[in-house]
Amino acid sequence: MGALLKQLILYALCGLTGVLVDFLIFITLQTLKIPTLLVNTISVTSGIFTSFLLNRRITFKRFDAIFLRIFSFFTVGILGLMLSNALILIFLNLFSNSTVAKILTLPFVLLFQFTLNRTITFSDRVYLFAKMWKRSKSCKT
Repeated sequence: MGALLKQLILYALCGLTGVLVDFLIFITLQTLKIPTLLVNTISVTSGIFTSFLLNRRITFKRFDAIFLRIFSFFTVGILGLMLSNALILIFLNLFSNSTVAKILTLPFVLLFQFTLNRTITFSDRVYLFAKMWKRSKSCKT
């Protein structure tokens, strides 16, 4: 099995766990009659955090530049949240069911975030940037 395919499969499995956390929180909070977009924001944020922890350890095995990587991962996650919210609004107009709308957003958001996280968040560039930043800070003192 090629390295990229293995990475994609691991990312999908970690992402699936994040999606399950996201979806379970989404369904649970929906029963409390909280507004859909607020529920989606809370559930997506929980899923992003779960996915980061798993992907960092299992898929990409990156333990350096933790703060920069988590910032990047959450930035990608927030972009995914914005895409998710926009798609939910579109799908709600088509189906009038928030659960169906949520399910329909998942493949779009997953592919969008995988591409950005693979090419930015867990790339060597983030480590090199963190290293240069640290070096520039130590030169000023």
